Amino acid sequence: MSLNDILKEIEELDYGIKEEITGDSIKKAIESPDLPVDCINLFDSSQLRYHKNNQIIKKCLDVIAYRRLDTAINKPKALYVSLVDKVHKNRLIIPFYDDGKCVYYQSRGILDKDLQDRPKYLSKIGGNQTLFNFDRISSDCNTIYMLEGPLDSFFIKNSVGIAGIQEKSHTSLTKMQQDMLSKHFLASITWVLDSQWQDRASLSKTGVLIDQGLNVFIWPKSLGTRFKDINDICTAQSIDSIPRKLIDEYTFRGLKAKLALSEIK
Repeated sequence: MSLNDILKEIEELDYGIKEEITGDSIKKAIESPDLPVDCINLFDSSQLRYHKNNQIIKKCLDVIAYRRLDTAINKPKALYVSLVDKVHKNRLIIPFYDDGKCVYYQSRGILDKDLQDRPKYLSKIGGNQTLFNFDRISSDCNTIYMLEGPLDSFFIKNSVGIAGIQEKSHTSLTKMQQDMLSKHFLASITWVLDSQWQDRASLSKTGVLIDQGLNVFIWPKSLGTRFKDINDICTAQSIDSIPRKLIDEYTFRGLKAKLALSEIK
């Protein structure tokens, strides 16, 4: 959708936006800064004290605490919320950093009405999709774990989030993401998608990755039938990390991967 279409849809859904949409305002929005307008850092105690009575801030903090995003082993340096941005207002803002700069972001709905009327995740308009937590990759580990969603990568060291998959596409990464990974060309890649036992898109995409000869984590039945993704495990078990050795134990490629996946089918 164009920015004009998005803003019009938001007005129709009555999110309190009554300003006239003009060509100038559209141009200004497309040339917006690295983050949505007037973002509040939800990891900054001084900003939180100032906004301590705001109900949206409280809702964000409840979501963060419930999902253990503030204690996770691989959390980013900040999470944000904007109370005024036209598109990403009252949503949890997840920043994607590279070389210390926010180069991309996604927002996640937290209000029931927003989740009912719009997609759970919205991306930066006109932005180049990058890798979440790329700035936290360490050369001490020779494996980079590619996770489907940003929130899942909070819980595995040396993991990045690709911000969604195209289940039937043979292209899994954007050019920008491929260029970023080329900086770590000596590292091996392990794909960790959502549970193939519960997610049809993940099951389909896993087959594509296996056919490409890649390393893929196949969820064991004991976990895959109980939890839908990595964040779900950590929330249910009240833990802040998933051991990489667990991921490595159930990572396969080639014929072994096809046999493991066939048990799920």
